[in-house]
Amino acid sequence: VFKEFPLASIHPWTLSGSIADQCAFRVDPAAYVRFRSLIFQQQNAINASNARERLLSLGEEAGVNRVRLAACLDSKATLPQINKDIQEGQSVGVHSTPTTFINGRMVIGMLPKSEYYRAFDEALASAARASR
Repeated sequence: VFKEFPLASIHPWTLSGSIADQCAFRVDPAAYVRFRSLIFQQQNAINASNARERLLSLGEEAGVNRVRLAACLDSKATLPQINKDIQEGQSVGVHSTPTTFINGRMVIGMLPKSEYYRAFDEALASAARASR
């Protein structure tokens, strides 16, 4: 499950990015992961003054209908969901990104893939022991 947690105080464009991200899911769920990945890959090229245009261009690149994405982004239609995600994150102690929860264990920061795989394997082994 992916939850939005824009750090607008550090990156002023991230609220728009989160809104666009969730708009992309509404417009074309099949393009959502590609769009979200493009945002993360291109984040250094996005700033407060070019965010709208860059996000719409990335949406097109991901296969999201530009007109529908723009309408959703401009209306801030997904802002209530973003606010809900932020409140939920704060309620469980999230203060930075990325923050991942693996079977209830909070992992802060980007770990090497091997560490994630180990944490998943431990969670699966624990679940298997508990189901016996």
